[in-house]
This record gives sequence, C-alpha cells and structure tokens, in this order.
Amino acid sequence: FFFKDFVEIRRHYPELSKRIDKENAKRKQQMLPVLKALQKSEVLRSDLDDEDIDYIMELSGAMRTMFFVQLPESFKLNAALKKKYVDYVNRLLKPYLSI
Repeated sequence: FFFKDFVEIRRHYPELSKRIDKENAKRKQQMLPVLKALQKSEVLRSDLDDEDIDYIMELSGAMRTMFFVQLPESFKLNAALKKKYVDYVNRLLKPYLSI
C-alpha cells in the first residue's frame, strides 16, 4: 500500500513525511561515496559535478518508487522482476557513464 498511496500518506501525515525525507537523505549519504568512487575509477563521467550526482540520486529514488508503484498487487520478487529492475537502473545511469 505504501507506494500506491505515497502522495496521500505524505500529505496527511506530516511526521511520517519528515521521516521519509530523513530516510531518503540517509540513503543519499550512503549512495554518495559509491557514486564518487565510480567517478574516481572513471566509470562515471569525470565532468559530473555535485549537482549532477545529487540529481542522479534523486532520479534513482523517483525511478525506484515508480517501478514499485507500477507492479500489480500480487507481484512476487523473482529473477525476471530483478532483471527488469536492474535494466531500469542501467538505463538510468547509461547517459552518465564514461565507458
């Protein structure tokens, strides 16, 4: 239900909305060193600045949310679904890769 009613939950439960924002900020702080390491190892383009990196993290979160919103209620996490999600992530990152 969470992804399905995400907007409604955020509108009607401000404390929960703050907690979601806090968790998202925490997730971004965990993801930042990974993206910086990928940039340092020349997997991600070297011309990306901090705003670009932040945008990639925001876009990734939006894509993740929308991916799960679109799933039917009876979905089961299986190999095909995992492959589809990885494909979405790869396509998201492709424009930012240096290789």
